[in-house]
Amino acid sequence: ILRCITHFLQVHDALSLSSACTSLRAVLSPNLLASCRWRKGKRPPRSVRHFIRHLFIDTDEVMYTDSKFFRDLSGLQSIHIYGQAVTASMAGMLVAASNIDELDLSYLCYRPEDSKYPLHYDLQPGFSSLSCRPKMLKFCSRLGRQYTRGGEDMLESRIRALRYPLVTLLHQVDVAQIEVFEVCAEALPLPIATAYSWSSLRELIITGFWLHACDDPGVLDDPDIGTPAWAYDCVHLGTLLLLAPRLRVLRVSCGYAEWLSHPRCVVWPRAEPPPPSGSAVPLLQELQLCNPIASDGIFSQLPPSVRVLSLLILPHLTQETDANTQEELEIMEARDAHETLVPSALINILAAAPLPDLRELRFSFRNLDDMHIFEFIAARFPRLELLEFHAEIGPGCLWSADELAECARALSTLRHLRVLRVNTFYEVLLRDNRDSEEYWEAVVRHRSGIPRESIVAALFGPLASVREVWMP
Repeated sequence: ILRCITHFLQVHDALSLSSACTSLRAVLSPNLLASCRWRKGKRPPRSVRHFIRHLFIDTDEVMYTDSKFFRDLSGLQSIHIYGQAVTASMAGMLVAASNIDELDLSYLCYRPEDSKYPLHYDLQPGFSSLSCRPKMLKFCSRLGRQYTRGGEDMLESRIRALRYPLVTLLHQVDVAQIEVFEVCAEALPLPIATAYSWSSLRELIITGFWLHACDDPGVLDDPDIGTPAWAYDCVHLGTLLLLAPRLRVLRVSCGYAEWLSHPRCVVWPRAEPPPPSGSAVPLLQELQLCNPIASDGIFSQLPPSVRVLSLLILPHLTQETDANTQEELEIMEARDAHETLVPSALINILAAAPLPDLRELRFSFRNLDDMHIFEFIAARFPRLELLEFHAEIGPGCLWSADELAECARALSTLRHLRVLRVNTFYEVLLRDNRDSEEYWEAVVRHRSGIPRESIVAALFGPLASVREVWMP
C-alpha cells in the first residue's frame, strides 16, 4: 500500500515521507531509490547506490566512471545512456551491466536543437565483450530537430557512423530474446538484421529517414560490415517482419525525405507477393505508419487482431498554415502536400482488410470534397473508441462550424466513440475580446477559427457518447 501511495507523490514529498522514521525508510528506500540520474557533481551517496536498479547517465558529461560502483553493475535492470559517441567508459559500463533487461542507447549521437555539434557524424567504433542479454534494445532512435530539419546534409554521415556499432551490438546480444527493438532507419542494416531470428520480438519501432537502395549515394556498400550495396535490393522491411512471427506492435515513424526520389518508407513493396500464409504480421495489434503509401502491400495483410491504426503525416503540414487578421488565410497548394493521401486513397487502405476489432484510428488527409470518408469509417468500424484526423493541406483543410456539424452527423452511429481529435481549423475562438472589430473581421473573412459554443452544438448533439474532444 505504501508503495502505491508513493507512486502518486512528488519526489520531494516521497522523500519527506521516507524520512519520517527508520521503519518507513527501510520499506520505501528500495522503491524510491531504484532509479538514479547520475549527474556530474551530483553523485548519489555511497550508502544508497546498492538500491539503484535503473541508471540514467550522460557518458559525455561523466568522465569518472572508474569508481567501484561502475566496476560491478550486475544489480542493474536497465541502463539508459546519453552520449555523442561510443566511448571507452560507455563500453566499460555495458560490460559491467551483465544482467540488464533493457539497454537504452536511444540518445546515442542525439543532436539537440541549436546545439553546437557539427552536422557531420564521425565514424563510431563497435562494441566488444558484452555479456548482457537484454529483452529491450533501443539504438539511436531519438532525433533532435537539428537532424530532422537538416537530414539532407546529415543522412549519409549518420548511416556511415551508426551501422557498424549496431552490427557489433546485434552480434553479441541474443537477438532471439529481444522483445522490443527501437532503432533509427539510418542505423538498420537490413541484410544483417534479416540474418537473425527475431522469434521473441513483440514491438518494433523505426524512426529517422528511410533510404531506398535506388537512392543510395554510395553509403550502402560498407566494407566494415561486409554488405555490398546490391544486398539491399534483395530485402525489404517486410523480410524482417517475416522473421518476427510474434510481432504485436509495428511503428514506422520515418520522416518525409523530400530530397530523395523515394521519400517514404514502404513496408511491403507492391510488386512483392504476400507470404504463403497470407500475412507477414499474423498477430499484429497496432500499426503506426507515418507518411503512408496507398499501394503498400502491408495493408491487405493486416489481420483481424489489429486494434490501433495510425496513418499520419510526419510532420503535420498544418503547422505551416498562416492565419492572422491582416491578410487572407493562406491555404497551401497540393504540390507541397508531401503526397498526403486524399480521401479516396484512404478508403482503399481501410477497405484492404477486415478489421472488426479496430478501436483507435488516426489519419491525415487533403482535398476533402465531402464527408463520404467519415460515413465509410462509421459503417466499417462500429467499435471505434478513438478517432483522430488532420486535414493537412489544400481545399477543404479549414472547416466552418457547418462542416464540423456535417462530420459529426456522419459519425453519429459510432456508439462506442469516446475520444474525438480534430485538426481542421486554425483555432477555437473563446468569448474573450469578441467586442473588437478585428475579431469579427477575422471570423467572417478567414473562417479560420470556430467559436467554442458552435463546436459544442455541432459535436455533442450527434455524438452523445463522446467524452473527450481534442482540438489544437
